[in-house]
Parts: sequence; C-alpha cells; structure tokens
Amino acid sequence: MKAGRFIHMLPVVLVGTTLFYFSTCPLGDIGIGNFGSFNVGSSDLHKPSWALNRPGNVYLYIQAPPSLNYSESSGLNYKLPLIYINDIYTMSNSQLEVSYYVYSYALSFPYSDKFNAEPAIYDSSSKKLSPSNSTIGDIEISLSPGLQLIPSQITIVVEYNISNVVTNVLIPLQLKYSNNQTTSSKPVYYSSSPIIPTSSNINVNETNGSIKFLITFGDAVGCFSNVYSKNQTTFNVSAELYIIGANKINIPNGGKEFSCRPTQNVPINSSTISCSINTQQLAQNYPEIATLLNSSLGLPAYVLMNLSYNCYERREYNIPVIKT
Repeated sequence: MKAGRFIHMLPVVLVGTTLFYFSTCPLGDIGIGNFGSFNVGSSDLHKPSWALNRPGNVYLYIQAPPSLNYSESSGLNYKLPLIYINDIYTMSNSQLEVSYYVYSYALSFPYSDKFNAEPAIYDSSSKKLSPSNSTIGDIEISLSPGLQLIPSQITIVVEYNISNVVTNVLIPLQLKYSNNQTTSSKPVYYSSSPIIPTSSNINVNETNGSIKFLITFGDAVGCFSNVYSKNQTTFNVSAELYIIGANKINIPNGGKEFSCRPTQNVPINSSTISCSINTQQLAQNYPEIATLLNSSLGLPAYVLMNLSYNCYERREYNIPVIKT
C-alpha cells in the first residue's frame, strides 16, 4: 500500500504462517452502551462501546513462502492461499463486500471475484478486538520446465475494493448560551475504520451564543492507495446533533440551529468539516430547554457523524525464485 501511517505490526498466525497487519495505536477505554451515557453536570460523554479510536481495514494477503523453488525438470508449481483479515469495527458492525483482482505473468489467467468480509468482534470485558479472518481460495502460479532464462522473482499484484465503508464519529458537548468568548478542548470518539479524524481532540469555540468547531479526516491505512481518478478519493458525511434533556432531542443537519459542511464528495486532501450550533435559535425553537441553555449548567449533547466511502487498495508481492 502507498499512503498510510504505520507505527507497528501485529502478528496473526494462520495455517502455520505468520502474517502481519498494521495498527497505529493501542485500544483505549470503552464506555458502556451503544452511545454511552451522560453524567449530568459533566461536559463529557462517556466513550461509546463502538469507539475504539484506532484505524481499521480489510487486509487481503497472499500467504507465500519466503522463496519459490524452480526445477528444470518439473518447473515451478505452487498453490498460494488468498486470505483476508478484517479489523474494522463500527456502530453497525456489519459485513463488508470486497471485490478483488489478482494478476501476474506466472498466472495462467487473472483471478477476480468478490466475497463478504465478516465483522470483527470486540470483547468489552477484556477490551480486546478480535479481527475476523478466512481463506478465500488458492492462487495457482506456475513456470514451465526447461526455461533457459529463469526470473529472479515472481511479482503478484492484488487489487481490491471495499464497498460501503463507514466511519462513526461522536463529539461530546455541553450546550449553554454565553456572551463570553471561550475555547475548550473536547475529545473525539471514532470507530475502527480506514478514514479517521486526524486528532483525538478538537477545539470548540463559543461566543455570543454560537458554538463552532472544525474536524479534519485522513486516510490512515491506504484506503485510497489505488485510485484512478480524484472522484474516488472522496467521502460523504451525515451529521446530527443530539441534546440530552428530559427527553432526547434530535436536530438534523442543515438548519439554523445546527449545521456541518461540506457533506457531499469531500476530498480526502481537503477534508475539514466545519460545524456550528446556534444556542439562541435552539432556545427559540425548543422552549422546554431554554432555561437550561441559559443557565451556568447547560445541557449535555453530542454531535454524531457518519462518513461513507469506498476503499481502493493494492498490494504487490515480489517472491524470489531459487533454481534447484
């Protein structure tokens, strides 16, 4: 893969061969419940159970030996397993459709197919994420016997697309009207996905009843490492504001009370989303929360964002050939 922020490799042992997938941070503490719970009077929402705050991806591997043996009498013939590992973990945590294309001069024909990657499993008691994995099939490579020129290595390329990938993001807030200009730092909770926030904290600015913040996203695993046009390096965003009062109030994106933009075809190289909340407008439209909005206590709330996109990835294997 090309782009990506790789810090360390975690081993996965399958069928006697050690494979590696990449991660950039350890797992953090996970809260209780799907959205978490509020401690009224506190400005923070407990971390939701789906928010692992780490990258996730579907990795497609060819399980190959360190080298391939070529015999003058029998040539070279191998069956190499094609394996996936999925450590994406989101709010819905559903299957992901993956289509792939494998090609090499050592293949009699290219391989192309699709499969459903099973979701990863998270154990909240041990705080451990267990990636799903499975062997999809075998890739048969061969070289004819009696070749005068034997290649020093065999190159195999795996290209694959992951459809309808999602990133869930939750930002806890405390809503209250203020004439003062203040800036506070708030945590950003996000799912184990390929496209994630570039920071786990954001600055929230409050002035004259207006609450504003910016959030930027990046490709953490090489989701867009094999694109053929700029249109493929984009994502869409849906956002909602949830206010926790006597009853939960859901404010859709795009109105005078709450707005996040842009939301459609956001390019990954210019991926800052700007959000604003108008507490004066909220107090006018929802009189049942006006008193608390104008009090020093305020109201707990959170912004929930869902990013949707497709991933286009590529892996290249250069396996040495040894003449026996």
